[in-house]
Amino acid sequence: MSDKSFLEKDGHVVWLSPATAKHIRNKHGILELDAFIRDTLREPTAILRSKWEPDTRLYFKASGHLYKAVIVAWASRRIKTAHLMRAIEGGEAIWRAPSDSG
Repeated sequence: MSDKSFLEKDGHVVWLSPATAKHIRNKHGILELDAFIRDTLREPTAILRSKWEPDTRLYFKASGHLYKAVIVAWASRRIKTAHLMRAIEGGEAIWRAPSDSG
């Protein structure tokens, strides 16, 4: 199986390896992974630069009372993981949707 590609908000291609996809499905319980990633990367609520790893970007998308999160190693454009979070947190804002008040 080969890596899958996704476009993010600004048109950059990011990659998801089969091993990472398996990890996300098994450990984080995200079954509709392609839609989860595609939606979050294309129409994020916010994009943050990780406070722990400056080369990592955190993409968030509001989803009910939670946020979808997709974590990307920016230099390699590799998706590191994806999961649900209670809040937008973990770094410095790079971009926020105009309607985002969080």
